[in-house]
Amino acid sequence: MKSAALLALAAAMGVLHAPAAATRGDSVMTAKEREIAGERPVALWLPQDGLATSVDIGRLAVDSPGGGLIGWLIITEMDDKREIMSAHATRDAEKVAQPLFSALEDFDIERLALETTQHALAATTWFHAGPIERMPDVVESPAEDFVAAQTAPQSTFVSYRYQLSPDFTQIQIMADVSVFDTGTRKEVFAQRFLSSVQLEKRSYEESANIAQWAAEDGLLAKAALTAGFTRLEGIIPFALDLDRDTFKNLTSKKHSKIFAGGFFGPEVLQDGAGSVLWSDGYIAVQSSENLLTDRQAS
Repeated sequence: MKSAALLALAAAMGVLHAPAAATRGDSVMTAKEREIAGERPVALWLPQDGLATSVDIGRLAVDSPGGGLIGWLIITEMDDKREIMSAHATRDAEKVAQPLFSALEDFDIERLALETTQHALAATTWFHAGPIERMPDVVESPAEDFVAAQTAPQSTFVSYRYQLSPDFTQIQIMADVSVFDTGTRKEVFAQRFLSSVQLEKRSYEESANIAQWAAEDGLLAKAALTAGFTRLEGIIPFALDLDRDTFKNLTSKKHSKIFAGGFFGPEVLQDGAGSVLWSDGYIAVQSSENLLTDRQAS
C-alpha cells in the first residue's frame, strides 16, 4: 500500500492498534507476568507494501486512538474541509516522493521487520518468544484474531508502519508491541516506539530532500530504513526489561528532558546512535550522517 493509503490506515487505527480490552495494557510487565510456562507465540503485522507519506494540516488536538506518540498526525474525526485538504496534501506529497517510491520498490522491508522482531525478542532473555506468524496484510482485527487462536498463557502482537515525515526530512519506523493474556484476551503490556533517521543536510525544499533519499537507487533511504529497524532491536528489549519504579523515574516530569527531531521529552536511554526520549512512547531520532560510510565499511 503506497502512501495514498496512509489516511485509510489512519482511519483504521482504532482497529489496527486497539487493545482487546477497554483499557490499554501497562507500560511494564510485572515479575509475575513475565513468568509463564512455555513460549509466547508471536504475530507480525506489516500492513503496507511501500513507504508512506504523512501530512500535517495544522497541529491536531485529537490524538491517535488509544493514545500514542506525538507527531503521528493521525486524523480521527475530520470535517469535510479538513478531509479535502488532507487528500490534496497527500496527493501532492506522493507526487513529490515518487522518485523515492520507485527506488524502494523492490526493497525487502518484510525481511527487516522479521529480523528486527526476532532479534529484539531474543535479546529479552526471559521472554521465550515462540515462532513468528506473519499476519495477512488485510484483516479487520488482526491482534484479536491471533490471540483467539492461541493456547499459550500469553501471546505477542507486533506491528510496524513506516513513512516519511511531512517535510520529507525523516524516514520514520513505528512499532507497536503488545503482550496479551490469552485467556482473558487483555493486554498486559502495550508500548509504542518510533525509530527515525533524519537527513543531516536538510532543505526547506521537499524535492531536494527526496532527491537526497532517492539518489543512487535510494541508497541513503535503504540505509536509513535498515538503521531505523536495527535500532529497535535494542530499544524494545530495554522497554520490556524495565520495572515499574525505574519506568516511573525515567519518564517523570522531573527527569532531564531533550529535543530530538522535533520531539521533546525525558531522556530515558542513551544507545550507540544517540538519545532516546519518552513522549507517550519511546522516540529515537538519529542522523543520516555516516550511514553510507558505515554501510560501505561493513
